[in-house]
Amino acid sequence: MSSRTLPRSFPKKELLMSYKPLYHIFSDGAFLNDPNGLLYENGQYHVFYQWNPSYPGGKRVGWAHRCSTDLIHWTELPPALLPDNWYDRCGCYSGSAVMKDGKIHLLYTGNVRDDGCERETYQCLAASDDGEHFTKYAGNPLLSGPAAGYTAHFRDPKVFADQNGYAFVLGAQTTDEHGRALLYRSPDLLSWKLDGALQFDDPELDDFGYMWECPNLFELPDAATLQKHAVLLFCPQGLKPWGMRFRNRYQCGYIVAPRTFNGTGAFIGGSAFEEIDRGFEFYAPQIFSAGKRTLMIGWMGMPEEEDQPSAQENWMHCLTVPRTVWMENRKLFQWPVEELDGLHGEKQSISLLPLENEAAKLPDFSGACYDMRLTFDTTRAQSLTLSLRQSEQQEIRITFADSVLRIDRSRSAYAPGDPVREVRLRHPEKLDLRILSDRSAMEIYVNGGEEVFSLRCYLEEDAVHTHVGIQGKAVLTKGEFYPMHA
Repeated sequence: MSSRTLPRSFPKKELLMSYKPLYHIFSDGAFLNDPNGLLYENGQYHVFYQWNPSYPGGKRVGWAHRCSTDLIHWTELPPALLPDNWYDRCGCYSGSAVMKDGKIHLLYTGNVRDDGCERETYQCLAASDDGEHFTKYAGNPLLSGPAAGYTAHFRDPKVFADQNGYAFVLGAQTTDEHGRALLYRSPDLLSWKLDGALQFDDPELDDFGYMWECPNLFELPDAATLQKHAVLLFCPQGLKPWGMRFRNRYQCGYIVAPRTFNGTGAFIGGSAFEEIDRGFEFYAPQIFSAGKRTLMIGWMGMPEEEDQPSAQENWMHCLTVPRTVWMENRKLFQWPVEELDGLHGEKQSISLLPLENEAAKLPDFSGACYDMRLTFDTTRAQSLTLSLRQSEQQEIRITFADSVLRIDRSRSAYAPGDPVREVRLRHPEKLDLRILSDRSAMEIYVNGGEEVFSLRCYLEEDAVHTHVGIQGKAVLTKGEFYPMHA
């Protein structure tokens, strides 16, 4: 294979002095995990998230709060929830938000450990008149402990308004350790009645992990048929790896039913479980509506994986960028919100670059914080290799051969367990990639959002280069590169 370097239009160098992202939400000096209470109201986007300011010396989990008018510039507000009552003294765990009577209402799980370290869980409520300062409901908890037949792993209420008032879906574990999603209903957000566990006609879901966390229940129209579908998005724990699937410690995915969920919570004719993100670090996403858009933000982390190099800087984890979500032929697609383009710097571009049994360096496509878009015609290619954030010692490597797209981060400073994730693409004749690199965070969108890989990428400061290699013939039909500025 021959090698060449394309001419560079101007000299530039970017020094990476920190792992801290520029345009992904993280919490400096603290531990961040699940996004909570995502809400759009009166032109304001609200993002709450699990937040431990005592990290790394202790654990005191509450809810941090940020707001934005454009999804890219965020204002940090006072913490919304702190673990300061008997029913949440060991943590204000995950939940959601809904508007009622002009006020933001937060539903969350209060976590308690008794003197014998036995877990207790309580479903709780808080509200705000001004969208900034929250008061817990004097009648908390709304639910005192789990429903009959379920363990104390009973958490993460995701609330929504419906025709009869309000409902929430809750993650749960049966006493014989099977994961379930439960549906509760209320006329007023205060008194709640169990409708029952969501029912599926796929017997595989009867024994599908020992716990289901962070469920989302929502409707989407299918762009191909315009028919409304019900979607259950959730995080099953305890699935064993199976081929290219279920490679993470815990999984995250969805089931689609071809009709709206009814009063019994039955998913009739539901699809098989489909992973929503093929990467290494994606968990506990939350869905919310913003006008005509359905948006999603996920946690770029994984429970029980806390040994990342960012600990050296006294912070841990970040969130994904906000993503638009839509459905085509019962499959969910994702794409960064268009507002992210507002962070673009000067554009560099390539078009109609033929490649044949060679490796090429793209010198103008270099940096640590960027939005890069590459479209290849791979009809006559045996394989394609794309090296991202490359230095002499490190890189994130993408390979594409035999319809399989492969992400390998073995040559990085953080690659626990299996350093490879793979997916088989439905349309192998083309490869369209959008890569968001943000120092230690990377999101890779494939073929218009048909697949997504989210990962943390801890690389040295000179790991900024981009190389492409081809076996056979291919054409880089279009390439665009935008440095990103906060």
